[in-house]
Amino acid sequence: MPVIIDSQNFKKVVAQFNYAGELVNKQARIQIDCVICREKLLGITNPSLSQLNDNEHERYAVLPLCGHAFGYDCLRNWLNTGSRECPLCRTPTECGKYHKLDLTICGIKGDATSQASDIRKIRQALQGCHKCLYPPAKQKAALVQQQERFEEAQGRADLQERLEAMSQGWQNPY
Repeated sequence: MPVIIDSQNFKKVVAQFNYAGELVNKQARIQIDCVICREKLLGITNPSLSQLNDNEHERYAVLPLCGHAFGYDCLRNWLNTGSRECPLCRTPTECGKYHKLDLTICGIKGDATSQASDIRKIRQALQGCHKCLYPPAKQKAALVQQQERFEEAQGRADLQERLEAMSQGWQNPY
């Protein structure tokens, strides 16, 4: 009996794919509907069993904090109403620092290569706010400089301690 993947929670869905973004169970069927409109399935399939069809499937996006997925247009319309919560579980759509939500549009093409790429992007997005995890280059450079200054100061402090110990006639503990 084939496995049917139908969860809106992509934290569970990505577990059905290997690291490369390919389905582990080659017989699994994917049937995930948009719970906002309930009119179409999300644009993710088992490419070896079925193809995307514009009449049945739609582009989709995954909310990174809770992992729930919706049709992209439905989710965009939901967010344009001013709501900043997941339509399904009410988890905030923004991190605690209120970084702008960046939605990746998935399911544009139905081929295996594009879908594997989508799965890898989703898996990365589910790790948390990208801006919190990976600060901008300028901020990262400032952190590196701060670390270098700290290490330099620590080195000077160690040297000063050694000089004081030597001047007092103590044995060098190093």
